[in-house]
Amino acid sequence: MFKDAKVGDRVWSIQYGWSRIIAINWESPEFVAQMEEGGVSFKFTTGGFILGHDLIMPTVFWDKVHIDPPPRPKRKVKVQVEVWANIYKDPPFNCGEKIHVHESEYRAKACASQGLIACVRLTGSYEVEE
Repeated sequence: MFKDAKVGDRVWSIQYGWSRIIAINWESPEFVAQMEEGGVSFKFTTGGFILGHDLIMPTVFWDKVHIDPPPRPKRKVKVQVEVWANIYKDPPFNCGEKIHVHESEYRAKACASQGLIACVRLTGSYEVEE
């Protein structure tokens, strides 16, 4: 990666930021760079590995590295549902429906009419993506 590097070239280190090459030892081969702010010096190889650190991956590059994180994965959220149903023997109001569903117990009782068999609470849950 840095086979054509020269003293004075600018490099970007993930650890140290913008730095300049201040010395090159072609026998090793290793480079010495110095931070533009703070003056800390560090050595790195032609492959971009900082010497004295774990050599798992290069951390020195010709330009600033931009890492775009992937979007957060969509999470599934459990939604609880509760409704109240009035069940009729004979449908009220000539509507033909024997079950009337309401969002609350109060509404179910307020809407109860003749022929009501039971007022029951129905609960359940389902998952949705957040």
